[in-house]
Amino acid sequence: MSDFHQMDPPLSRSQRHSRRNRKTNRPKKKGNFGLYFKWFSWAMLVCILGVTCWAAFIFFTTPEVDINALKNINYSTKVVDVNNKEIGKFGVDDTQRELITYEELNKHNSLLLDTIKKVEDARFDKHNGIDYYALGRAVVRNIIAMGKAEGGGTITMQVARNIVLQSKEKSYTRKIREFAVALQLEKKYGKEKILEAYVNYINFHPSIQGISLASKIYFGKDLKKQKLEPDEVAILASQPKSPTGYYPLDPKPEIKKKALDRRNLVLGIMARTDEMQPLISQADKSKYQQMDMEKRVENHYAEFVKPKNTNEAYLQLVQSEIGKLIDDGKLDSEVLKHGATIHTNYEPKMQQAVDKAMSKKELFVSKQGKMIDPKLMDAGVTVMKPDGAVVAISGGREYLKGYSNRALERHQPGSSIKPLSVYTPAIEDLGYHEYTPIVDKEVSVRGKKIKNYTGNYAGKIQMWQNVKDSLNASTVEMLQKVGLERSFNYTKKLGLELVNADLDYSPLALGGLTRGASTLEMAQAYTVYPQSDGKVKEAFTIKKVDDPLEKDYERETEGQEVFSEKSAYYMTRMLERVVKEGTGEKAQIKDGRPTAGKTGTADKEDTVWFVGYTPQYIAAVDVFRVNTPENKGKELQIKSAVPASIFSEFMSEAMKDMPKENFRQPEGAAPPPKPKEEKEVKKQLSLTAEYNQQDKAVHLNWSDLGGDYSYTVLKDGKDAGAMKVDPNVKSGQTYQYQVVATNKKQSDEKIESNVASITIEDTEEEDPCKNDPNSEECKKKKCEEDPEAEGCDKEEDPNKIDCSKDRAKCKQIARDACKDKADGCVINVEQCLKQSGDIATCKSNANAFPPKTPNPDPGQDPDPGQNRPPSLLLSRFRL
Repeated sequence: MSDFHQMDPPLSRSQRHSRRNRKTNRPKKKGNFGLYFKWFSWAMLVCILGVTCWAAFIFFTTPEVDINALKNINYSTKVVDVNNKEIGKFGVDDTQRELITYEELNKHNSLLLDTIKKVEDARFDKHNGIDYYALGRAVVRNIIAMGKAEGGGTITMQVARNIVLQSKEKSYTRKIREFAVALQLEKKYGKEKILEAYVNYINFHPSIQGISLASKIYFGKDLKKQKLEPDEVAILASQPKSPTGYYPLDPKPEIKKKALDRRNLVLGIMARTDEMQPLISQADKSKYQQMDMEKRVENHYAEFVKPKNTNEAYLQLVQSEIGKLIDDGKLDSEVLKHGATIHTNYEPKMQQAVDKAMSKKELFVSKQGKMIDPKLMDAGVTVMKPDGAVVAISGGREYLKGYSNRALERHQPGSSIKPLSVYTPAIEDLGYHEYTPIVDKEVSVRGKKIKNYTGNYAGKIQMWQNVKDSLNASTVEMLQKVGLERSFNYTKKLGLELVNADLDYSPLALGGLTRGASTLEMAQAYTVYPQSDGKVKEAFTIKKVDDPLEKDYERETEGQEVFSEKSAYYMTRMLERVVKEGTGEKAQIKDGRPTAGKTGTADKEDTVWFVGYTPQYIAAVDVFRVNTPENKGKELQIKSAVPASIFSEFMSEAMKDMPKENFRQPEGAAPPPKPKEEKEVKKQLSLTAEYNQQDKAVHLNWSDLGGDYSYTVLKDGKDAGAMKVDPNVKSGQTYQYQVVATNKKQSDEKIESNVASITIEDTEEEDPCKNDPNSEECKKKKCEEDPEAEGCDKEEDPNKIDCSKDRAKCKQIARDACKDKADGCVINVEQCLKQSGDIATCKSNANAFPPKTPNPDPGQDPDPGQNRPPSLLLSRFRL
């Protein structure tokens, strides 16, 4: 059948109408979106109602509070050492808090009260404890900034928070309770009482709470009796925002700069029109912004606060680090009110050893060997581990809380900077090592001659000899090859604070830094060496903070690579020789464990350094003249070995029971081979000095290098000829001798001996005339004092001569003694005879002079340099 015949028959009109009605009346199928939206709306409504009921319950069940409860709250945060034992607290007790009433404060310092309101809560007098307008504005601005750009808290809410924070409930619950308490306080106590509570419990530092005590510590002013100037008001009003971040007495320049900027900002707020009228004029604002804040703020801490323990210098460092962690967002700004526990790197054994060494007066001596009072000579010490963990510091010989922390004071580091700025960069970038040949010779920089300590030059040497003897001339020449900019960048990477003026040879090669360096900074810079890893690690005291109310903090030790492992290892090999046989010999630890380090002396020998390390510890010791008005005009030259001796003292004590470790040799960093032509050991010149009681003279003896050398004696750095006996000494004085041998054939080759130091002991002989005036001993003594006295033998002593009576005989004795001796001998012996009159002793001086050399060829310089005394000019910066 065809398709046509298979089709259904056509429908009638009634059938078609019925079908259309069925389609029209069929219920429409609803979409999924409407259903989801309906359920979501109901869920949101339930949540909102639930949160509202929960918040209302907390709000209305908050117990009524007493504003006086603030007096009894324990704000202390515990600080513990590596053994988890308490070493101090950050908090408030009766010696660190001083209350003041609103009436007492308003009587003389109403400007201070108004400024605090204007800076912290300009609508304080208009709201009921909660500033809804400020809250709304803060929400909008925070949304726009996609973060926390502004807070909406009020002074009343901050007072409430101090009470509520004692609860360990979650933060949202506490926040709701803050609102409830704020409304309660406004209703119950009023504005004046709330403002009084606020100014009495503001933190001005971890150890200073309350505006009254802060005024005394900063300005020495009692707010109950004295009026503050507008800039002083601004300093106090700037503190609540960040007590450690804006602490005006902080030794760090960056903190002082922030405190100054904050003070000037507050002065600007005081002069502007906002919710409150201006408190000062624009002219006053400009006037007080020009005030020198450092002259206005003085540290009166010791005057008003009694110290609690002996760990204050270390705790000061911890406080400073807390402020930095808060600024970096790693700790809550209110952490010190949370009853937190701060875990530090403090090691009691090391700290006790440092304190013991710092208390030994005999270690602090001048160049002349005299013990110096702490008021004139002081010191700072920092000890840390190779990872930067600070384990002990000394703030000074008589440090008390509030005093200047000597460990953080900056002084010119002298030659202790050389490994950081010159030696290791030369190893890293130029391929130098301990056997690299260099020439120590006269060098000039911008027309100025660079001198070594003795005024002499070492000639052809190897790098290790430069490091061992800290030679300035060849160091400057090495820096010229490294390049100033490269040296400058390395030194900055190591954490030293350099300025553009330090991009020069004196700062980088000789340590004359514009801002100097602290023991903390120098020890931190040396962290590249002990483990031979070449990485500098930031110094830190806090390894962990347990905060019961907010997030905890745990230190992650990191290091920034500055040098390669090989460069660090090669540098340590040379610095070990400094301690074994060089300028740092006094730093040797008593048990003989591996030790390396570098000495430094700056300027007029009134600042001396030693920065040394073992595989376990690094320590920087800085001993210096205290620069105060009381010490004006008092000259002081410090014995260069003092800081090394202090280092040895506390390191020997603290490490005596610790296992010995060797410095790590990195994989693939083999010790550099000695060049074949340098296998021969360099000639050594050894000197000893002994005092002879019989002839009251110092006798010098040195090793003989053979006839090719002539010798010059330096006494306290001055040319003393070639004498072997020095009768010109006084009881109680200290003298330093050194011998310089000059090669007659190569006048530029000079060999220096060690420095022999000797103190002439006080010797009081018994008076023979005291017991028996008629004894032979008494008669002899009288005749020695007055040969013309009655009963004295007028016969002359054949071994004595008075040159003032017989000058011709003196000259003849000198000529006879110096027959066939080099020039200068006659003058030396004759001078000795004039001073002592001892013929035998003075004749022996001639033995130190070499025989005369044959007459030179015509036209040759008769004295090519072999008998000339070495230059006695001393360098500004020494070993």
